[in-house]
Amino acid sequence: MLADTSFIIDVMRGEEKAVEKVEELEENDKPVNITSISFFELWSGIEQSDKAEKEKEKIEDVLASRAVHDFDRTAGEIGGSIDGILCKKGKKVEPQDSMISGIAIRENEKILTRNTDHFRRISEISTLQIEETDSYE
Repeated sequence: MLADTSFIIDVMRGEEKAVEKVEELEENDKPVNITSISFFELWSGIEQSDKAEKEKEKIEDVLASRAVHDFDRTAGEIGGSIDGILCKKGKKVEPQDSMISGIAIRENEKILTRNTDHFRRISEISTLQIEETDSYE
């Protein structure tokens, strides 16, 4: 399972249902990992924060045992195709979401997210699978 940035932020904030979701998945031997794109987004957020050191500690705590799946040529081809198709159809999403999806598809992993609008658009034109977390059920 690959956690999207929005989900990681919920865990960092101690959102009870998000934390419970991580615990439930890991109890069932489904590790929750991240992508290098989410890692980038989180570190960018740190630099924009007035509480950079405190935010850095939270990120390090949440990500300490998580594998980071990198964006490479294959993920770039998949994500770029997704982005291009959606743009052509007038259903543009954030480029980062297309990149994260490219990694998830390459890894054959579901995306754990509450940002369902963008990822649903992507799943409609690709093999991306989503674990939606609006309600964390």
